[in-house]
Amino acid sequence: MESNLQTKVGRGTRFLTIDVLRGISIFFMTIIHTWTNVMDLTTFHNLELSEISIFVIIIGVLLFTLGHSRSLFLFLSAIIHQFNFIKSVERGRNPENLLVKNFVKGILMYGLGLLRESFFNPWHGVFYQYPIRIWAGYDPDGLLSALIQSQWKGLYLFETLQVIGLAVIFLTIINYLFIKIRNMKPYNKNFLFYTTLTLLGFFFLFATPFVQVKLSEIVGWDITLGGYFNGFSNEKEKFMRLLWYAIAGLEEPIFPNFFCVCIGCIIGHRLTQPNTDKRIARRGCLVALGFILTGVHYWVFVEHLSFNMWFRVSPVWFLLINQGLYLLYVFLLMRLFEFRKSANLYRYAEATTFLRRWGLLALTVYMLQLLDIYPRKLFTIFTGLDFINHGRQTMLWSCILMVVAAFYFDIILRIWENSGFLIVIILLPIVPILALFPKFRKQITFKKAQEIARQNNYFLSFEWLIIFITKVLSTIFSITIAIVDVFVWIIKSRKSNKKITLEGLTVFTSRIKTAWKNVTFSRINVLKSLYDVTPYFFIEHKTHPKIGRELIEAVA
Repeated sequence: MESNLQTKVGRGTRFLTIDVLRGISIFFMTIIHTWTNVMDLTTFHNLELSEISIFVIIIGVLLFTLGHSRSLFLFLSAIIHQFNFIKSVERGRNPENLLVKNFVKGILMYGLGLLRESFFNPWHGVFYQYPIRIWAGYDPDGLLSALIQSQWKGLYLFETLQVIGLAVIFLTIINYLFIKIRNMKPYNKNFLFYTTLTLLGFFFLFATPFVQVKLSEIVGWDITLGGYFNGFSNEKEKFMRLLWYAIAGLEEPIFPNFFCVCIGCIIGHRLTQPNTDKRIARRGCLVALGFILTGVHYWVFVEHLSFNMWFRVSPVWFLLINQGLYLLYVFLLMRLFEFRKSANLYRYAEATTFLRRWGLLALTVYMLQLLDIYPRKLFTIFTGLDFINHGRQTMLWSCILMVVAAFYFDIILRIWENSGFLIVIILLPIVPILALFPKFRKQITFKKAQEIARQNNYFLSFEWLIIFITKVLSTIFSITIAIVDVFVWIIKSRKSNKKITLEGLTVFTSRIKTAWKNVTFSRINVLKSLYDVTPYFFIEHKTHPKIGRELIEAVA
């Protein structure tokens, strides 16, 4: 039985299961955010469970767990980062260059998170509040400036992008340190790696209540309940508050969410090993059940069945149960597809196109969630009901808007897919103004827009922005390191003749060429990523027709 598995680690290009789960995560996060923006949540305050049907309870529990899917996205990001890091080292990438590149990427993700919480946050962001206040009849003179002055403190809300950025830096440093361990057998090294990450993960989880109490004492208020808009006592506090809220503030701080990072790192590392087969899925499911049972035990005997559905930071018991569910999602899907010899992964890719489309541009969707304010405005105009201000509508209307949000963002993604013109959604109010001028009116045609978009589609997503800036900055650092390396090499050679100098210049030129190749890259090929995707094979599957090529022709 085992001889027929024929392990083929490293053959494919994409984990379909991870892409699918990323799409599920960002999909439910987006539509449930719209639901919470519209739904009058006060109706749940005094609701008795005996008054609700069992079907509604099951749906509610499902949506509640999926709605708290931020840690799922973090978990999946850790798996992919770890997998890519190890595979890059195996392909001969310089560990120092990877250290610099991922450090820069982590800082950029963190900075983008600060920008999102200040300007793009779909509750209090500047660009979200501005149209609402204009529609409410506020005097627009100086309004944007006033909003920036009052809302910029939203950056202290520690959300998904910030924690992913710091997780990238954290995992990169851990991996770099273990790569530098030379004199150890691979088995022992892996055992030490898994043990270290396991201990760190449970430390981040179970030390959370203690850390939250101590930091709240330092700050002067319960940072798990908010307070990021509070005034500053001195200039130093402007920086220190970023640190305290990153460690244990709202909404997704290091404690306890680095627990998910450590578990994802372990899974990603295990998937790179040469003896990876379907047994890992069975063992992973057993670990998942262990997490769930531990979480239930912790809730019953430690928390004494204490439950508050409005929590902003995941309690220890909830994160244990949710992490167990995430492990089940990953390993059950991988057992059905990546680890099943008869699985048709191309049909799997075809059937999951809708969800993978969301996962492909997850960062862009996350940054632009505030755009749901426009369909809510249209519903306000057509019905006369208030869908703009939070918590004004019934369950029926909230569910209708949730469905509308799903179609709305899917349309945006399809426009981006077919023409790369996602930005036109944001610039639509400006187009009629440009049409008043003859010079611009001649250029505003659908054909012209499509042509420009296809040539520049990679400019129109936050994914491309992170990739481009990361590569540029890491290339600058790589060139600097190359200069230092060559200079030290010439000095250590203890010869200052012309031959040594020419050899040094040759090495330096080679390093510069490599760095330049790293910064020049092709555009995001949406059609290939969605329809002509090459699945990652762990075992040898049966030969299947290239469905992707037929789909591309159909789309064209």
